Amino acid sequence: MPTSIPTFSRLEPLALNVLRFVTGFLFFQHGAAKLYGWFGGSVVAFPDLRFFAGGIEFFGGLLIMIGLFTRPVAFLCAGLMAFAYFIAHAPQGFWPYANSGSLAALYCFVFLYLVLRGGGALSVDGVLARRETRAREREAVAGSAGTAPGGAETAPVGDVPPTA
Repeated sequence: MPTSIPTFSRLEPLALNVLRFVTGFLFFQHGAAKLYGWFGGSVVAFPDLRFFAGGIEFFGGLLIMIGLFTRPVAFLCAGLMAFAYFIAHAPQGFWPYANSGSLAALYCFVFLYLVLRGGGALSVDGVLARRETRAREREAVAGSAGTAPGGAETAPVGDVPPTA
């Protein structure tokens, strides 16, 4: 049994990215059903709160799926799901199974996890972060090329004046 634990630990980054993608894909479908009537849903009219929820679900789901602005979008989506739970489900009863709020509660906590964990390496956020880190490392190497170990400036090798 102990030998299998490192194997599963190595899969954690992949699992995060799969969780993010699948959650975004499923969430997007709820928004598409409300906004466009896709997947057997019915279109919700503009002033209805469900219209705004559909917008957050549709665009938030797409952004979560690709991993762009993952933390702030997940925070917004978690808030939406908490609001939906307490406005639409909790008045129907205490237990999530009885009030049909299980999915809203689960989405809320998955989104809170994504707020804390981020989008992962296979997200647009992850790619942009790696690109920024590489650029900083190149700047640091370029900036330290003209500095001696004590911090004193040194002349480049080709510009050394001849000694008498």
